[in-house]
Amino acid sequence: MDTLDIYLQNKIYNYYWQRRFCTDVIQHLQKIKIYIHQFTLFIDKHILHNTSIKHYKYYLKKYNNLLETICYDKGMLLYLRNDWPFLYSLKRNIEYEKYKIVAPDYYFVLKYTLSKSGAMKYHIMEKFRNIEHNSF
Repeated sequence: MDTLDIYLQNKIYNYYWQRRFCTDVIQHLQKIKIYIHQFTLFIDKHILHNTSIKHYKYYLKKYNNLLETICYDKGMLLYLRNDWPFLYSLKRNIEYEKYKIVAPDYYFVLKYTLSKSGAMKYHIMEKFRNIEHNSF
């Protein structure tokens, strides 16, 4: 590499760092966007209108971990706030007493689901509270 012309070395290094930036940053951000989109579809399809959500415990924990990491990453919040503005308000009042009746593994998912449920908030709270109590 040292025997090459400085112009060629700069070209090679630029290509290398552009590729590293693409794989380390751009693709990671695109995956996060895809996961958030999958999460919103999952909540709409499987959680809001089902009578029992015990079968989805794994996915609820997975999505809760995803939302938690996003909410505590300010750069990620700034990047995603135009596409999904609900992420900006998920962290606020998360230690509020009404969330304490649910296991901490579901706080962020519960808060989003409550914002989507409309008049069925009590029913959603009961479904989330019964996830851990009546395990099979």
